[in-house]
Amino acid sequence: MKIKIFSIVLLVLLATTSVCSCDVNLDPDFGPEIWIDDIQYREEEEGIYNILWIQDKNREDNVIYVPDMIGDKIVNRIGGWSEKFIDRSYSFAADISHTEIVYFPWSIERVCYDSTWFSSEGECPLKYIISATTANEVDRGHPDYWQSVAPRVAYLRGYSDLPANIAYFFNYEENPNNGYFFVDLLEESGKLTKPPYDPRREGYTFAGWYKDAECTEQWDFENDEVIISFDEEQNRIYEEICLYAKWIAE
Repeated sequence: MKIKIFSIVLLVLLATTSVCSCDVNLDPDFGPEIWIDDIQYREEEEGIYNILWIQDKNREDNVIYVPDMIGDKIVNRIGGWSEKFIDRSYSFAADISHTEIVYFPWSIERVCYDSTWFSSEGECPLKYIISATTANEVDRGHPDYWQSVAPRVAYLRGYSDLPANIAYFFNYEENPNNGYFFVDLLEESGKLTKPPYDPRREGYTFAGWYKDAECTEQWDFENDEVIISFDEEQNRIYEEICLYAKWIAE
């Protein structure tokens, strides 16, 4: 019996001591942990913040927007060094009770998923929407695990992946993230909500969102509406609405 128990423990330890494939700093003392608006970060490389934890206990709204920048530091990775798990590896967690949507920024380049998980006590489905194009893919076999996906895709807990149908583009050459600044999922006809912050471009001022890449017709967030069409079986017909940033040289 003792040998059997020892074997099980050994297997658990071996399964949880795998090294994260992310090429990141493994020094647990690299930077202090900070909390900003119910999101915990740590600077684990100079000028780069990792997202360690998200909660919604101190907020009344049901949407969380993770920023792309904190001061002059970019929010670049999901997951960071943790001693809360057996392997003392990279992890990320969320304690969500009433949030309906969590938006991750275009700036995410790595998802370190040794121990990545979400918890949710809310009754409504929780949507995770990510704009990044270079994030690492994680285990898709468990409905509670984080889904790292390409732009225009939103993962709904307990449901299948749905393509996000609203795309905001940086709209200039050599732009980051394959051109995607922000994506959203609109499931019913209605007005759009502006992204929570404006894009930035060195030497230029952002001048609004337009319906065409040439910036000849501006999108009116107060009056313009997106019409969602459905087929005979009431399945949403996918159509991507693209908006483009206008820039004015400084």
